[in-house]
Amino acid sequence: MCDHYDVIVVGSGSTGGTVASRLSEDEGRRVLMIEAGPDFPETGGRQPAFFAGGAFQGEGGTGGSGPPPELDWNYQSEELPGGRRIDLRRGKLVGGSSMINGTVAVRGRREDFDNRWVKAGATGWSWDEVLPYYEKAEGELNVFSYPPERWLPVQHLFVQACRELGFRYLEDMNAEDAWDEVVGPWPRNRRNEIRQGSLVTYIRKARDRPNFTVRADALVDRVLFDGTRATGVAYIDADGKPATVSGDLVVVSAGAYGSAPILLRSGVGPAADLAALGIEEVVDLPVGQNLLEHPGWRLTYKVDREHALMGWPTLAVVGRGMTWWGSR
Repeated sequence: MCDHYDVIVVGSGSTGGTVASRLSEDEGRRVLMIEAGPDFPETGGRQPAFFAGGAFQGEGGTGGSGPPPELDWNYQSEELPGGRRIDLRRGKLVGGSSMINGTVAVRGRREDFDNRWVKAGATGWSWDEVLPYYEKAEGELNVFSYPPERWLPVQHLFVQACRELGFRYLEDMNAEDAWDEVVGPWPRNRRNEIRQGSLVTYIRKARDRPNFTVRADALVDRVLFDGTRATGVAYIDADGKPATVSGDLVVVSAGAYGSAPILLRSGVGPAADLAALGIEEVVDLPVGQNLLEHPGWRLTYKVDREHALMGWPTLAVVGRGMTWWGSR
């Protein structure tokens, strides 16, 4: 087993799996992708049921339930008033959360790239620079929308109600003006009702490359440093034993919840927090701060018999308000 790689990618989800695959397109670059959960390499046999859905359904009833507990980190929010906690689903498998999510494939907003990212110093991240990569990914991942003839009666009713409220109807909800009081079909990344997560797309393309290695069931503890230069990672292997691997470049892409703890344990984070935990500081950065989530809630409502047919697909249509969105 190679103990040194040109690039080590921690995490295999939407970002990690894509980055590792793309980097391995260079035959001269050895890439190691490390994932805490199990791997599901293509064997030609029947794929696990969660490949078809996860938490949200497509057509034919695919994806009627969430992922198996062993493929979920089983995170929960801090306790809310009244003692309730919210489940925070995060995928723990090769493919990460891209293999358990709702397969909604929406672009960011132009203003966020141009007015926030670039102005904050993110050179190369303007909308015009990012747009070609959106278009490339959408072609590779089979992004599509369910046409009106495949909607459920209640979905037609949802769109009609939004239009009566003054929302504009758009066929392309990834258009630049598809924001603020618009309604239309929700873009999805599915092919024959199989979710197009990184496991079955980018990682599948990379598996046969001799310079690409997947190390599954390997829980990364921290990034190793020589001064302020990352030189590798320490992890717990599939047998529960501590191990290390070195690399010229380390990419931490363990998700919104997973990346911050790894960096903090590595000594990268707010100096006061690191000191309180007895962790030697490597770099003082605001790691783990300003995390934003998109909380959601279900509304239960009654409709007449004509619109009462329930089934699939779900999340076929969406209405976007000024600061919220609702889907059916």
